[in-house]
Amino acid sequence: LADLDEAGLILAVMYERALGEGSPWAPYFACLPPDAEPLPYLWPNERAAEWLEGTEVFARLVADAPMMREDHRRVMDVCREHEATLRAFFPDGVAPKPKASSAGGLEKASGVRAESESESESESEAEEAEDGPAGYRAFLAAASFVASRAFQVDARDGQGLVPVADLFNHRGGGGEHVHVEGDDDDGGDDAGVSGEDDFANESDEEGLEEEMARLRGEDGETTLEEFDALAEDAVPADPLRKPLVPGPVTYDDDELDDRAAVAGLDAGCDGYLTLTATRHAAVGEELFNTFGDHGNALLLHKYGFAEWENDAGGVTVSPEIVGELLGFDVFAEALAALDGDGEEDSDEDEGETDETTNASDEGEKKSVVAAANTSADGIPAGAAAARAAGWSGGLYEISRDGEPSRDLLMLFAVALADPDDPNACDPSTGVPPNIAAPDRELLRLPGVAEATLAAIKARGETLPEGTVE
Repeated sequence: LADLDEAGLILAVMYERALGEGSPWAPYFACLPPDAEPLPYLWPNERAAEWLEGTEVFARLVADAPMMREDHRRVMDVCREHEATLRAFFPDGVAPKPKASSAGGLEKASGVRAESESESESESEAEEAEDGPAGYRAFLAAASFVASRAFQVDARDGQGLVPVADLFNHRGGGGEHVHVEGDDDDGGDDAGVSGEDDFANESDEEGLEEEMARLRGEDGETTLEEFDALAEDAVPADPLRKPLVPGPVTYDDDELDDRAAVAGLDAGCDGYLTLTATRHAAVGEELFNTFGDHGNALLLHKYGFAEWENDAGGVTVSPEIVGELLGFDVFAEALAALDGDGEEDSDEDEGETDETTNASDEGEKKSVVAAANTSADGIPAGAAAARAAGWSGGLYEISRDGEPSRDLLMLFAVALADPDDPNACDPSTGVPPNIAAPDRELLRLPGVAEATLAAIKARGETLPEGTVE
C-alpha cells in the first residue's frame, strides 16, 4: 500500500465500506453522508460545466479528471495482485478486466480536454469498471471522504481518517478555537485536512495557560472531577441519549485471513494527533478548526463549501493567457530569467550550428547572459534578485480587491524590459535593476499596466457571457 501514496488511504476506505457492518469503521461511516461528500467533481458533468465554467474550480476539475482515473488504475493493479483474498471487492475471487474507454466526463461536457491527453490516447486507453465496490464510482466516493476529512498524522503513517477530530467545521481568518497537530510536528505544517498554516507552539501554550487559569478561578485549581461536573451542569441530561461507549473492534475469522494475506493492509498506526484549544469558547458556541486561510475556489474544490466572508485567494490568470498576451517565447524567456533556468538552456544549446546561434533573438541572448552570472551560492544572479524581490515561482492572480499579484507584475516587468537599455534591463542579471520596487512602481514601468489590464480582460472573457458585471 505504501507504493500507492495517498491513493492507499482511498483503497482502505473503499474496502472498509465494502465490508459494511463487518467493518469496525461501520459506526463511523454511518455518521457520514451515505453516498459521498458532495464535492464538485461528483456533480453531474453538465451541471458542473454550467455552474462552474470559466472559474478556478472548473479548471481544477478538468485537470483532476485524468489523474483520478490514473489513481484508480493504480489501485486496481494492486487489487488484481490480491484478487483472491479481497472477497469484499471480488466475491468470486476474480477482479474485472479493464475495458476500452469512451470519451466523456467533464472534457466532453465542456469541450475541454486536459493538455496531457491526446485524441489517440483518449480513444485507445483502457478504462476500469465504473460500478461495483471496487469500481470508479466507489473510488470517487472514498476519495471525497479522504479529500475532505483526512488528517496528516505523521511522516511515517501519512494521512488517516481521525474520528472526532473531523467534527470541527472550518473558520479562517484566525477565528478558529482549536488547532490539530501531528505527533511529529516540530513547528511545521499543522496536521489537518488541508496542510494548515503554521502556528507557534509558544502562543498555543500561552492560550492553554490562560484557559487553565480561567478554569481555576478564585478558589484555586479545578480538578478533573470538578471539570466533569461543570460539563454535566452546562449540558442538560438527555435520558434518551445513548452512552458514547465505543464497541469492541472485531473482525470475522475469514476477514482476518484476508487481511493477513495482503501485505501492508494490516499494518498498525500508532501515530496520534494533538488537539489544542487556542481561545475561549462560550457554552453552546460552535467550535471551529481551521483548514488554513484559503480562497473559496480551493475550499469548494477540496471540501465542498465556500465562505461568505473570505478575503483569501483571488482569480488566477492562467499561463496560457499570459503566454498568448506576451508571446510564448517571450514568456518562456522571462520565466527563465526569474527562475534561473537559463543555465540549463545554455548547456542544451552547446553543439548547435552557427546558423542556429545567429538566428536566436535578443531575448534568448538575455537569458544566456543572466545564467552566466551566478551568485555566490550558485543561483543565477537574476533568480537570486527575483527571489529577494518577492518572486514565488509563478502565482498569477488578481486579488478580491482587484490587486495584481507580485509574481504577475514581476513577470510583465521582466518580459517587457528593453534588453538593449541597461537602465531597463540589467545585463548582468537579465531583470530590471528596480525589480525589488513596490508593486505600484512596477506598474509604472513601460507596458506593465497595459499588460495587466489586458490580462484581466482576457481572464474575464473566459467566463460565460452574461456572468460578469
